[in-house]
Amino acid sequence: MAVDDHDFGETLYRILPQVYRNRDESGDLRAYLAGCGDLLDAVYATLRQRYADNYPDNPPEDAAIAPCQDWLIPYFADLVDARLVSPLAEGRRTEVGQAIRWRQGKGSVATLDAIVEGIGQSEAVLREGWRRVATTPRLAAPLGTAAAYGYAQEPVMGNPGNAARHPGLPAVTVDLRCPSRAVVAEPSSGGAETLEVDGQTVIWRQASRHGAPCFPDSYEDVARRTPDVRTPDWRVGHHHPRRVVLYVPPPAGFFPPGQPTVAWNANPSAAYLAEIEVDEPEPGVQRHRARSLGTRAFVPVRVTGNPNLDSVSPQPRRFVFEGIAFTGTMRTAGRPLTLNRCAVGELRSDAAMGDEPAIEANGCLLRLLRVATALARLESVTVLERCIARRLQASEGLFLGPITRAGGAETAPPVDGCLRYSTMPRDQATGAMTLYRTTREAAVLVTNTWAERGCGVLTPASHRSVLTGAEDEGEIGAFHPAHHARLRRAILDKLADFLPVGLEAVLVPDPRLTEPPYAFD
Repeated sequence: MAVDDHDFGETLYRILPQVYRNRDESGDLRAYLAGCGDLLDAVYATLRQRYADNYPDNPPEDAAIAPCQDWLIPYFADLVDARLVSPLAEGRRTEVGQAIRWRQGKGSVATLDAIVEGIGQSEAVLREGWRRVATTPRLAAPLGTAAAYGYAQEPVMGNPGNAARHPGLPAVTVDLRCPSRAVVAEPSSGGAETLEVDGQTVIWRQASRHGAPCFPDSYEDVARRTPDVRTPDWRVGHHHPRRVVLYVPPPAGFFPPGQPTVAWNANPSAAYLAEIEVDEPEPGVQRHRARSLGTRAFVPVRVTGNPNLDSVSPQPRRFVFEGIAFTGTMRTAGRPLTLNRCAVGELRSDAAMGDEPAIEANGCLLRLLRVATALARLESVTVLERCIARRLQASEGLFLGPITRAGGAETAPPVDGCLRYSTMPRDQATGAMTLYRTTREAAVLVTNTWAERGCGVLTPASHRSVLTGAEDEGEIGAFHPAHHARLRRAILDKLADFLPVGLEAVLVPDPRLTEPPYAFD
């Protein structure tokens, strides 16, 4: 989203006649007009925000205007009688902006699909349960045309072998001669659907609807089965006439495909500065911030290499990194670090800071953490492997490996510290650490392979105490600020208001949605 910014001080200076600008060798005239411009900038920004506050929905991504302020959204919701459930401001704006349209289309497939995409900010493939259960064929039931399902030609109905392949038949026994899966389709072909995942748009259709499923229990599986009367969740209970199954792609996390990638250098290159802003928000602090951070189009910038912060010149008092995914090892011996929404392959700090934290991290994913001689203060952080710290303070932390200290026995815990609303291994020794509402239950990830899509992202297979164990009843770990688990609950809560009586929605994270459909040569 490009917000329309103005520098009225510079504008005032440029509209002066050239003769006055030539005489301004000291820069006093420019500085005076800059002071006048600061007031004009504030007045202009206030007027722009007041205009934006008249519209509760999300502005287009390329619009030169900011959205309305978050605190106004509930007031707009009262005007249209919308019940807000999304934990994200973008989702709540969609709920208000689409409230009337969704109410008019209540119960329709298009409305259910729009609710998932609007609240969850993700594409979905919807399957109606009544289409997936075995039924008794009726002689008088019309079959329709095979072209409506994307087939190139109609089967010869006089030939039993060909007639059995008609996609309109409610066949249950799969045809082992044909593989059933999603294939690339033309936009004009029958049965074509559009899907956008990770910024890539594909058009696909279901091939061989009666064939053997290549990927059972995924969105590509349309085989009919007997009704599954078990209580539905993301694994079971999908084949039932009173179910609506919605397949969604797992979140990409810090490593989405196609993300901008740059190399680390002690002296930032032009390519690095094009993606990451390096500034000094306060004296002695050097900040590296992804330029897209804070926008609806935020994508973490992948940085390759092994940053040695001690080689940066001149040396600041503190380093701050925001919205960056470092694939290698970051190390420092004498400067404290602050990380916000970052990923680091291996983070090493040998700084001796006394009672001050050498590492402060919020909303971060770390493969390995080593703070040998100081305090590490972590909030909403996932550590995939080992966490080594002399002292540790963690809130909403997800520790999948042992928590130890350097210089002692390999199993010795930190000297002291506190873990609150966190998860640690079952055999973890606590020592002198204080625990508050900390669980030892299992956390299941999409993948723990470093720098892959979905690395560190929790799946619904994780224990409930992990998915709802944070202080605000959100999930524990690096993606607590992203509200992945709360979004899934919010989608189901919203769908319950718009489904016909007796129908129940099931949300299924499907990794197959991140794979491209099969393309015929």
